[in-house]
Amino acid sequence: MRHVIIFLLLLSTACTAGAQRVSRDYRDCPMTTVLTDLSRVSTRQRIVFIYNDLEDYLVTQRFNSLTVAEAIVACIGHYPIKLTNRGDSILLVECTQRLPYKVKGLLVNEQGQPVADANISLTAGEAACGQSISNQSGRFVIPTSQPEGTIHVSHVAYKPASLRFSAGDLGTIRLEAANIRLDSVSVKASVPTLAESRYLKYADRIAKEVWQMKMPQFHIDTLPAKYRHADAVVLADYDCIEYQLVSQSYPGMPFTLVNLHEKWVSTLHLHRSRYYVNSPEAARRLSAVSFSRLTDITDVTFHKTTVMGIRVISPDGSTRTVNTWPYFKPKARSRATAANATDTIRLARLEPGDILDVFIYHRFEEPMSPYELKLPARYPVLYYEGRAVADRKLHLMHRETGTLGHKTTEENDGRDVIVYTQSDYDQPPATAASVTVEVNLKK
Repeated sequence: MRHVIIFLLLLSTACTAGAQRVSRDYRDCPMTTVLTDLSRVSTRQRIVFIYNDLEDYLVTQRFNSLTVAEAIVACIGHYPIKLTNRGDSILLVECTQRLPYKVKGLLVNEQGQPVADANISLTAGEAACGQSISNQSGRFVIPTSQPEGTIHVSHVAYKPASLRFSAGDLGTIRLEAANIRLDSVSVKASVPTLAESRYLKYADRIAKEVWQMKMPQFHIDTLPAKYRHADAVVLADYDCIEYQLVSQSYPGMPFTLVNLHEKWVSTLHLHRSRYYVNSPEAARRLSAVSFSRLTDITDVTFHKTTVMGIRVISPDGSTRTVNTWPYFKPKARSRATAANATDTIRLARLEPGDILDVFIYHRFEEPMSPYELKLPARYPVLYYEGRAVADRKLHLMHRETGTLGHKTTEENDGRDVIVYTQSDYDQPPATAASVTVEVNLKK
């Protein structure tokens, strides 16, 4: 008899600000135990699975700060199991091969240590009837339609092994090390410079903070029915600009240039967008992620303080992070040639049903200048938040173009703050609303 376990979890408004993170270290835990454990830490999703289908699959996996869906994908590994998001609050975990028999076992070497990443295949006569890869603890489980046959094991570091099997637990299979002789080995490595090492630590810290930011609506990962014919939908968009007064000196810049302006401000800008890709055309457009230089002045330090993050979330909940390091690692730039130049990061395998999550973070010093908070106009926007903040020595000014939803202004801890929010925005580009913000010295 099959038993269906459904974990019903309350949807807490306190947890809608962002995906929950979990860290675990599993050692030969049944998949059913893993799913039961993960269900306890999730307060906004329920995990649905068939107990008898998954109890034979043992999990050895260690991870840190993953979402529940990402954790499940990591634990699945090479097993014939898939994760499917059903709506915004249901995670369905199911075996993709429901066959009458299973063959399982443990691979070890001559010292009794587990052998991971070995290829295992089953044959009955001349026909293949199953295959898998051993996990980190050397274990494997292979569903098969045949009650008996031959199992073949191969690994680059061990001699191939073949033996007869009958469905069930084969116990421990010991592999003999292969005698491999290498005539010569040439190893080349590139050591990051001090500036590159500092930037990598800085970029990693910024990326972790942004991906974990608690902002309303960023948990949304489904397309509303009313937009099922749209090419794409902006599930959430966040635009924040912060100004802080700094001294007149500007390290690295010519003295004559510094004296052109009485005061400079430190500007922090974060823009993050989350797109639901709903058509091949949108996938083509969004797979080219562009970013432009700011001005010939700020471009000098652009690559030292700018961080860009790109993630692609597949329909099964798995996440692929794109490496943006080659585009932003510190490098010398010419002001004359770099002004207004544009770079493009091209994404591979972006497909309809994917969610594209992108942020770009700038931190630079410049003369006091205006900045525009603007709603995305190409696709419908489910939620937008634009925020401008100026420190206690500066006065924040703003000019509106069009209507940009709900606005609040306040003074928080001596800082001027303006916040614009807009929900379910679907206007043609010609009517896109915006706000121009700038600062000046307080009297």
